[in-house]
Amino acid sequence: MTGVKKTPDVYLSNFAQLEKRRGRNGDSWLNSLRNDAIARFIELGFPTTKLEDWKFTNVAPITKIPFQIAEPGPGGLTADRLAHMPFADTAFCEQGSRIVFVDGHYSRELSSPDAPRGITVTSLAEAIKNEAPGLKAHLARHASFDRQAFVALNTAFLEDGAFVEIAQDVPLERPI
Repeated sequence: MTGVKKTPDVYLSNFAQLEKRRGRNGDSWLNSLRNDAIARFIELGFPTTKLEDWKFTNVAPITKIPFQIAEPGPGGLTADRLAHMPFADTAFCEQGSRIVFVDGHYSRELSSPDAPRGITVTSLAEAIKNEAPGLKAHLARHASFDRQAFVALNTAFLEDGAFVEIAQDVPLERPI
């Protein structure tokens, strides 16, 4: 593996901090997945231009940016401020459902209040907490962190995201 092997300790310390915050609340398969992913990221390091897939992209500047975990919260974003952003206006919301994330965390207050019947739209954190039925079968199964450093890093820090589940034989009539 030809990656930037000097992975800053900041990723490991942030991972340990996140693990402490999460605690051990019964999701051992997910904790195991996260631990395997951070270990693999440490082995791989950041990709370099010596790797064929990255020969035109130098990610070295990313390694110089101070890394810290974003805390859940509104981050100063309000419904009024959101209304002035592209694709956030009422016309768009009438045509589809809106999912809003602030610093990587799902915002129920700023997202569309309802999903069409047979469709679940919620946060990944809530789906994990409620042990959503298909979650374990699909989470981290379609993008492998075995050979991809950024997938490994994202899987290790997996905490929140979009969880969209469409029941079988339910047509998706509007975009999400």
